[in-house]
Amino acid sequence: MIRPWVVHIGAGPWQTSAIKRVRELGYRALVIDGNRDAVGFEFGDSHIVADIACSPAVEKAVRDFFADTSDLPSAVVCSACEAGMLAAAKLRDIYNLPGTRSSLALRLTNKGEQRRAWQALASPNFVVINRDNTNIASALSEICSEKVIIKPIDSSGSRGITVMRRQDISRDALEWALTWSGSGELIIEEFVDGKEYTIESLRLHGKSYPILVTSKEKVAGTYSTVANLLVSSILSASQSKQIQLLIQQAHDALGYDNGVCHTEVIEDAKGRFWLVETAGRGAGFGVSEHFIKYATGYDYFEASLCFDLGLSVEVPPSNLPTLISAVRFLENVPGTLIDIVNDSDSEVHLLASPGTKLSPPRTDGDRMAYFYVQGHCHKVVNEKIMATLAKIHVKVE
Repeated sequence: MIRPWVVHIGAGPWQTSAIKRVRELGYRALVIDGNRDAVGFEFGDSHIVADIACSPAVEKAVRDFFADTSDLPSAVVCSACEAGMLAAAKLRDIYNLPGTRSSLALRLTNKGEQRRAWQALASPNFVVINRDNTNIASALSEICSEKVIIKPIDSSGSRGITVMRRQDISRDALEWALTWSGSGELIIEEFVDGKEYTIESLRLHGKSYPILVTSKEKVAGTYSTVANLLVSSILSASQSKQIQLLIQQAHDALGYDNGVCHTEVIEDAKGRFWLVETAGRGAGFGVSEHFIKYATGYDYFEASLCFDLGLSVEVPPSNLPTLISAVRFLENVPGTLIDIVNDSDSEVHLLASPGTKLSPPRTDGDRMAYFYVQGHCHKVVNEKIMATLAKIHVKVE
C-alpha cells in the first residue's frame, strides 16, 4: 500500500518529534524549512528548502513537487511553529485539507486582528502602528496606562518586545519590534500590572478545555519579557471559572472551533483576568510535545497532530493530576558556550551545543537548556529547582 503524503511545515528542533510521529503513523513526510541545514530534514522522506514565512514560496515549492507525481498531499502539519501557520493554512485552502484555514490562521497569528475580535472582552487597549507612522503621541491617545508594551504584530516567543513608560518611547524600541514583524507593523498596548498565566487548552467542536495553566517567572533585566520558569498553577474555583469563561469567549470571538491553543492572560490586583494573546498551536521549547504530558498525563502533542491530520480527538478527562510541575529554562550566559556539566539527578535537555555564541537574553529563544521537576507543593518544587541549579555548571568563554 502506498503511504499518503503529509506536508510538514518547519523542521527546527521543536518540529522533529512531529515529523517522526507522522511517519510512525504511516505517512510519508515532505518537510519544508528555510534553513538548508534544518535538523528535521533527516527525519522526513523528502525535503524542500523554502521560506516557511512566505506563503507564495511554500505554495510554489509544494505545487512543483507534486507536479512530477500522481500524488497529492493528504494533510498539512505545522507543529509549534507560528512562522509557518499562514503557509500551512494556504496549502489547506488549495488542497481542501483538514485543519486551520487562511482566514482563521490570520486571526490566530496577528495580534491586531485578535484585539479587534476581542473588543467586547477583557483585553488591554491597543493601537497598531506601521513603519511609516511617525505621530506616536497622537496614536497613543486611547491608551491610559503609564507603562506600555511594544511588540511586533505578528511574532511569537517574546521576540521584539519592550516594556517602557509611554513618555520614554524611543525609535529604537519601535525598530526592535519592527525587526521581528513580517508585515512591518507593531502593536502598542496598555500595560496591565498583575500575574501572568499561560493556558494550554484544547478546542473541540466549539468547546474550550483548559489542560494546563502555568505561571511564569521572568529573567531580571529583560523588562519582564523573557521567561525562565513555567510552573503549574493550582487555582481557586473562582479563578478556574473565570479562565474557562474567558478562553471560551476568546475562541468563540475568533471563530476557532477545533485545535490546540496557547493563550496568555493576566490577573490584575482586583482578581480580574485580561486576555493578552492566543495562538492556534502548541507551545515551543518542548512544552507542547513533552511538558504538558509530564504535568498532566494528557497527550496534548498527539492531539495537536490528530487535528492537522483530520483524525478523531477525544474529549480530555475532567480531572487531571494536581501535582505541581515546573520547567526551568537556563537563560543564556553571554559568550561562547564550552560545556554544560550536569551533576544533578535531573535530566537536562540542551538547547545549545558547544561552540554556540550566546547573546544576552532578550527573547525566549535565548536559552541554553531546560529541566523538569515535580512535587506535591510549591515549596518542594522550588527546593528541587535550587538543588538542581546548584549542580549545573555552565562553562563559557
